[in-house]
Amino acid sequence: MRSLILSLVIFIALTTPIFGQSPETLTGTLDADKPFYEYPIPVTEDNTTIIADVVATSGDLDTILYLLDSAGNILSQNDNRTREDLGAYIEYPSADVGAYILIVARYALEDGETSGDFSLTINTSPTITELPPYDLSTQALDAAGYPILAPQAPAEWTVLVYYGADTDLEEALIVDLKEFELAGGSSEGMNIIAFIDRSPDYSTVSDDWSGAKIYAVTANTADDSAPMTINSQEIATLGAVDSGDGLTLAQFVAWGIRHYPANHYALAFGSHGAGWAGVITDDGAGSIITLPELDHAMRAVNQPFELVINDACLMSSAEYHSVMARYFSTSFASPEVVVDPALNMTCLLYTSPSPRD
Repeated sequence: MRSLILSLVIFIALTTPIFGQSPETLTGTLDADKPFYEYPIPVTEDNTTIIADVVATSGDLDTILYLLDSAGNILSQNDNRTREDLGAYIEYPSADVGAYILIVARYALEDGETSGDFSLTINTSPTITELPPYDLSTQALDAAGYPILAPQAPAEWTVLVYYGADTDLEEALIVDLKEFELAGGSSEGMNIIAFIDRSPDYSTVSDDWSGAKIYAVTANTADDSAPMTINSQEIATLGAVDSGDGLTLAQFVAWGIRHYPANHYALAFGSHGAGWAGVITDDGAGSIITLPELDHAMRAVNQPFELVINDACLMSSAEYHSVMARYFSTSFASPEVVVDPALNMTCLLYTSPSPRD
């Protein structure tokens, strides 16, 4: 694919108009005769955000976007916003001065089978780096639905589980939560507190609720043939939230630390990951926790962590770990693609090999 993209750059770079105003909307037709368009994008100021948004306006067109640097390296790509939306969207923050290339194409290019008209909007603007303060006060947590509890006796470990399951990974992340239960859940020396935000669209297991809840994870030794039901103690129902927002993460982590103190802390992420672009996606809100938001959230929480567990694709990037190294001693990174079933959470809690392995 990369060689094909490079060929596209070489053959039509001289005949494509240069994008020069921001924002600008362009239109065209993608079909067998014209399977792609290329738009050079000059960036004249460091720390610029490039946004490209394409929608089909006729036919059965399935679009895909590629953003390349001047050497032809693919910096970002997107096929579908969601499974139901065949439009494509790229948001690339903090671009340095230089020449960038945007390619809008039909899926599979000349081998594709869809066609139709499209409308493409390209926007470049300075990246907003100043995030508003994250309010982690007792009053803010109470307003967000977090119960005000008496702090537990200090444990050796508190594991905070943050699962963004408002995606097509909904059922897989419930399986992960069940693995914490099957491993024995919380104990005298360990608190396991789980936030899970579910989608209304993908799975009906465990009473088919949606929105976010918080659980104190308890033991469940039922075998795998039992109905897939969360058996842990429900602590709070938060309702509809944006789990792809750094504030939501910061409030959960701050609340967990205050009410479940420990000598050591671990944070387990579960959702879609995107490397330098962030982790924890929320389909309902169309969001992801970006690296600046992660940095902002962990700085606001102001608590050293022993371990971060990345049960999400692409979470081995240097950019991501350059941020997380400020707050975590150890990271359990992830491969490029985490295949479902993903990490076996029973292994985290057992001091000897898990009986499920």
